[in-house]
Amino acid sequence: MKHDNHKKLAGVWLDHKEALILTTDDHKNHGEFAIREKVQEVHHSTSGGEHRQHNSEKGITHHYFNAVSDKLKEYDEILLIGPGTAQEELKNMMSADHQFSNKKISIESAEHLSENQLVARITNHFQLKMHIH
Repeated sequence: MKHDNHKKLAGVWLDHKEALILTTDDHKNHGEFAIREKVQEVHHSTSGGEHRQHNSEKGITHHYFNAVSDKLKEYDEILLIGPGTAQEELKNMMSADHQFSNKKISIESAEHLSENQLVARITNHFQLKMHIH
């Protein structure tokens, strides 16, 4: 597969509380990746029983994932990185959305990374893909 230099690339580190969206200055594969946006889950105090609280938490997570995916609609290739299952859950949600049907979404597991480690990981991911023909 030949890599298209005109594709918009984005990397995202996320867990269930926060997402860091990394892109290049021109939103393509020229230049350094850097954190451009942060999305945080918003908590609302919930009173009521366990069932109501569980449904509220599911709604908050869904809203959070929607906020993250809204910021990624313009990108052609997206790398989702994170601990646990958040990146898989977001990928599944995005895969069910027709707006992401022509986009390449990859996932990798990683614990908390420093900003420099995160930039290197995302840069390496996309640079390796550029060398595959």
